[in-house]
Amino acid sequence: MVNAEALAYMRERALAGPVIARLAGHPERAFPDQAAWAAHLERLGIQGMEGSLGPARLATEGALWGAIKAHGLLPGTVIVSDDAGQFAFGKHALCWVHAERLVHKLDTFTDQQRTSQARMRDLIWWFYADLKAYRREPSRRRRAELRARFDRLFRRRTGFIVLD
Repeated sequence: MVNAEALAYMRERALAGPVIARLAGHPERAFPDQAAWAAHLERLGIQGMEGSLGPARLATEGALWGAIKAHGLLPGTVIVSDDAGQFAFGKHALCWVHAERLVHKLDTFTDQQRTSQARMRDLIWWFYADLKAYRREPSRRRRAELRARFDRLFRRRTGFIVLD
């Protein structure tokens, strides 16, 4: 389905303006199946399904997202990923393991940087363990504590600029 959500998805992925204009300007907006959609793309001269930046692929991903939204599917769903661009749509969250990996991969050059990095990694994994415990036994009080702790953890200033 080519609707506002589909077009926004396409713009966010930097699909070429003229391609978006052809899709947005065409009166046909809903397609019953993949064959009808493929024929529509062909009529509009939109090609390229290969690669993550292929125009037909980006248009197809956008149209699928538009259909999901139009049909009210997946309400409140959060996409959890490694922060790769293809997953940055709708409500999005970074996977804990991947977030910590960014800290782990930082190059350190001084003892202070190495200490800050190690401390931050320890704090992240400690927080993650507490999140898992909260999941087993949730409570309003614990939820509030974890929210406040999350903010303190990720607003922390260590003096290691890249880590901060």
